[in-house]
Amino acid sequence: MTTQGKALVTVQERIQSLVPRVTEMLPKYMDADRFIRVARLIVSQHPELADPRQTDQLSVLASVMDAARLGLELGREAHLVRYKQECKMLPDYRGYQKLALETGALRVIEPRVVYKGDAFEYEEGTNPHVTHRPDLSPDRADRADNANVLAFYVVAFFKDGTATFLVRTPEQINHIMQKTRSRDKSGKIVGPWITDWQSMGMK
Repeated sequence: MTTQGKALVTVQERIQSLVPRVTEMLPKYMDADRFIRVARLIVSQHPELADPRQTDQLSVLASVMDAARLGLELGREAHLVRYKQECKMLPDYRGYQKLALETGALRVIEPRVVYKGDAFEYEEGTNPHVTHRPDLSPDRADRADNANVLAFYVVAFFKDGTATFLVRTPEQINHIMQKTRSRDKSGKIVGPWITDWQSMGMK
């Protein structure tokens, strides 16, 4: 077995050993065995996380535990991202949405992406509102890529009946992205900002 293969086996064994603690932390509706299987799969798909020369292994375990403690599903609501030599648990927009709803103050949170061809307008000031009519033409799916994003927005509906919204442009999202510490040794941005830019934009 190669050195890389041995490292992967070691970290996966350590993740597997977390089952009892994860079982105690996860909400009742989440299955601990499945949670651990997903965590192991993610590590196997990102060899740098299993390599002790690139990532502190205790930080990998801590990140898995952080996701369990918050009740976030790895790979869907949160991601394992390497910052320099450490692994961090990074919630995406679904994770933040879940956490916000659990506060009890919000009824619904709706993050959305606006693409070229959609009818979209918003107004701030004394009569704030947002209107979005997606273009449902057959070729819309072909335009639903990063280059055709016009804006991101989120609408939050509170339990008292009020609502608020926030709009961000791709330029604003890219400005935030440039501040990320999730970079490889050459300084290149890696992780969900590259693989799931639209999801990160909806956070």
